[in-house]
Amino acid sequence: MQNKHNEAFERFVYLYDFKDRNLTANVVGNMQEHLRQLLAIKSQIYSLATELGFIFEGISRVQARREDSDNLETFAIRLDAVSSDISWNMADR
Repeated sequence: MQNKHNEAFERFVYLYDFKDRNLTANVVGNMQEHLRQLLAIKSQIYSLATELGFIFEGISRVQARREDSDNLETFAIRLDAVSSDISWNMADR
């Protein structure tokens, strides 16, 4: 693990001349700007994920209400069927 770190560090040092302060300041500034952009993207991703979660929650709630409504309608239909059977039996007597 240390070897990988050392190799990556050597490549990095080879790419940039840290003796040149202006170049070093530009590299640091560019990396900081890149990090800010990535953090902004991360924030946008979090917001979109939150909104997507709200959409799924809304879908689930609508489906739950629909299932509850379907159960009530089924109960009402059964009640009507039972009610008509009772009135039919009463008319026979």
